[in-house]
Amino acid sequence: MVRIYKNMRNRMTDEGVVKTGLAPSYFIEGMLWNVPANLFGASYGDLFVNAFNWVLKADKTKLACANDLFWLVRDNSQACWPTVNFDAYLAAARKYWDDWGK
Repeated sequence: MVRIYKNMRNRMTDEGVVKTGLAPSYFIEGMLWNVPANLFGASYGDLFVNAFNWVLKADKTKLACANDLFWLVRDNSQACWPTVNFDAYLAAARKYWDDWGK
């Protein structure tokens, strides 16, 4: 699933939907690391939607990096995903997913 999210991020970057560096691989991995295990196991499409919807509803201040040593989303820390970038990535990914196939 991480690979799918990263490939989507790469396409969005290549197409100019998001700027390079908005969603580094490490932060995408961390975002998905927080998704509960019971949401995994369905089809890739279902898993993508389930994981994305879970992240949208989650309290972003409680998401941790995959190493579980830092918060995932915080401002003024090089170890964390800046809030504005996290929110911009989610908004762009949601629009990209919704527009795909139209």
